[in-house]
Amino acid sequence: MYSTNQVFAVSGEYRTLPDAIKMAFRLDGRQTEQDFPTGYQIIGDNYILGVVPNRSMYPDCPWQAYPFDTDVDIISSIVVQFLKKQHCPPGPDGDGTTHDGFLLMAPQTMPDAMRLDIPEDFRAVAVIKPWPMFYHK
Repeated sequence: MYSTNQVFAVSGEYRTLPDAIKMAFRLDGRQTEQDFPTGYQIIGDNYILGVVPNRSMYPDCPWQAYPFDTDVDIISSIVVQFLKKQHCPPGPDGDGTTHDGFLLMAPQTMPDAMRLDIPEDFRAVAVIKPWPMFYHK
């Protein structure tokens, strides 16, 4: 889906995370919520959403399945709780406000310096990490 010069990254306040997740999964070709995230992995301060395969066919899959039907609002709430427990990098000094938010990226488009060693990364759709939000004059 992505060519080498295209990047998908969205940052925002926690309240906008459900829309960002929906956008990431639609760009990945999933059209309904039933096609959306069915599992996750955590690597450091990164929360990775992906699609869990059938456990009977792939018993050693490193992805953790959600114990409920896919609901982006519930998943977003879980991710926000996770992000709030992580250290958010400081925002720049300035004459405005700074608060914690998120950065969501498609793993296939992450810069090499930010790449993660995601087991079965071909199933990953979105990497979400803490990100400073700032509004300056």
